[in-house]
Amino acid sequence: MILEDGPMPFYFQIKNILRARILSNELKAGDLVPPEIDLSQEYHVSRGTVRQALLELINEGLIYRIRGKGTFVSEDLGLRELRFKGTIENLITSALEGKIKILEYKEVIPTPHVAKILRTRTKQTVFQLEVIFSSSKGTTRYSILYLPLHLGK
Repeated sequence: MILEDGPMPFYFQIKNILRARILSNELKAGDLVPPEIDLSQEYHVSRGTVRQALLELINEGLIYRIRGKGTFVSEDLGLRELRFKGTIENLITSALEGKIKILEYKEVIPTPHVAKILRTRTKQTVFQLEVIFSSSKGTTRYSILYLPLHLGK
């Protein structure tokens, strides 16, 4: 698979691809994540780029490493319930400190985990907002936010 040239760094793209595979249950809890060397060959990037993507997923709690055995998908998928007030405060602070670029805004059917956090039914659509936060030092953060329909519109 070839990654897209553009504003999103390759490691972000790889991280998003792996996150999507995990959240869609293509990679299930306890599954072995492909090794760095395999991912670097698949996406035509250096192992360092893949390592950065994996480290971000580890920091998010989606995957974990066991020395000598490999990298595995976490049981709880690293999703955490954010307080609405905290999320808005983070967005305002980020906007004041730099720029927010909206990559995508669409209605989606939530995964069971997202539906549980939002307290919606799994077949009820929600809004997905994909954004990149940046400052004068470059891209600082990538986030996917889910909003219930009554807040998203």
